[in-house]
Amino acid sequence: MDQNTPRETSKEQANTEQGAVRTALVVLALCFTLAVLGRGLSESFTVFLKPISENFGWDRAQVVSIYSLTWLISGLTAPLVGIGGTASAVPMAIVMFTLASGAVVVDRWR
Repeated sequence: MDQNTPRETSKEQANTEQGAVRTALVVLALCFTLAVLGRGLSESFTVFLKPISENFGWDRAQVVSIYSLTWLISGLTAPLVGIGGTASAVPMAIVMFTLASGAVVVDRWR
């Protein structure tokens, strides 16, 4: 029994280390994917600038002002989200950001 105990412990330790490496790689892959999607979605706005302005009949300055206000609101709320970064504060900030952005769009649409 004493001879087999270290072997089982080393096997368990190897499995634990492999599990930790696998978890770290999954987290890394998810972070990378979300970063690429987030930047890609936010930066692709300029691709749709002309079709959006033509579809709604707005000039480009009005469309870009929506984009600018979105980033301004995001920048102004980022410190608040960082300070109150609890589990309940983050969803509330997302809701406030969405409502503020929606209000800007509705105001411009009228």
